[in-house]
This record gives sequence, C-alpha cells and structure tokens, in this order.
Amino acid sequence: MASQTKSAGLGQSISTIGSIPWANPTRIYTSNNSRASTPLDRTDISYWLRATNFGFSIPGEATIDGIVAEFEKKASATGVYDFSAKIVSAGFEQGDERKESGAWPTSDTYISHGGVADDWGILWYPALINSSNFGVSISVRNPVTEAVITASIDHVRITVYYTIPPPDVIDVKVNIADSFKDITNVFIRDGTPGLDWKPVVKIQINIGDVWKTIFG
Repeated sequence: MASQTKSAGLGQSISTIGSIPWANPTRIYTSNNSRASTPLDRTDISYWLRATNFGFSIPGEATIDGIVAEFEKKASATGVYDFSAKIVSAGFEQGDERKESGAWPTSDTYISHGGVADDWGILWYPALINSSNFGVSISVRNPVTEAVITASIDHVRITVYYTIPPPDVIDVKVNIADSFKDITNVFIRDGTPGLDWKPVVKIQINIGDVWKTIFG
C-alpha cells in the first residue's frame, strides 16, 4: 500500500451549518501557531471550517483504500466538542459522519478522523481526490459551558492510502522450428569476452506509454 500526505491549500468559513463563523480560516496551511478560530458561547455551533486544495497526485490506475484527516486542535478551556466532521468531495460536505466524541485538548494536538481502510462512505476514484475541490470540513460546538470558549485549528492535513494494481503480464512465446515455445528463462550479457551470461529477472515493454511486464 502506498500513501500521500498533503496540507490544505485553501481554508474557508462556510455558513451551511451552525451560526458562528471562523476567523482567519486561511491560517490552517502549516503548523506555525497562527490559527483559525471561532468563539463559542453555550449552545453555539460553528460554521464549517472547510479545507480543500490539497494538491494530491494519486495515479489514475490506483484503488483508494482509505483516508485520514488530521486537525491540529486547541481550545481555550475544556468544553468544546466536534459537532460534525465530513469529507469534501466535488466541493461539498458528503459521506459518513466522522466526528470524534471527546472534548478538544487545551494545547495543540493532532486529532485523526477516518482511517487507513476508511472510505468515509464515498466511492472514490483518483480524479476526485486530485481535484482542488477535495478536502475535509469540521464544525464545533460548546454544548454546556456558560463561558465563551475559543476553538482554534492550526493545521489541517490529509493522508490518502491507495494500492497500485500489479502490471499486466503478457504471455510471450518464441518460434523454434515452426513451433511456438513459452519463454521460461532469459539470460543476457553485454558482449565482453569472458563474461558469464546473467539471468534476467523481469522484462518490460512500453505499450501506449504504459510499461507492461512480459517476463518475470
């Protein structure tokens, strides 16, 4: 299994959920103690903090195995909780709920959502993930605390896990005395006198700009 990890390239405060906007939503691109934040009074729910434009380059032939989104979270006091966490596909919050149940930490901590084998309820193909409209969103709440608590996010990153299928193997035969024979062993040498023949482990040929294994 292969993976790529990328940081958000665009942060936005989106009003399709909650009532409290995020200030400075573009401060989520790196872990540098410059944060997006939202102040939450009792029963307040925030807008989405939407992170997109990750710049993935998943190969077109890959199968997507799972997605892990990480938010570097901090609250000014105990009492802030996730309200919702959703994947963003084609520019909209979609799929299964992936909020965490625990209170936000009071110091910067990366909290993971999803998993190595978690597709978030979406049927993925690489072009969707490579799109600038792919990402993740979070909304937060202060369910019971009377005082205003500020929720902050310093950094958002996503790791995509994927599998590249094995190359197609093409059956190759040689014609010996008008009879085709399967190739079972291939040896090569560079023509230097005295050098032994060396066994070949794999041979590939290029067909339509794609390398195909024909032996090995």
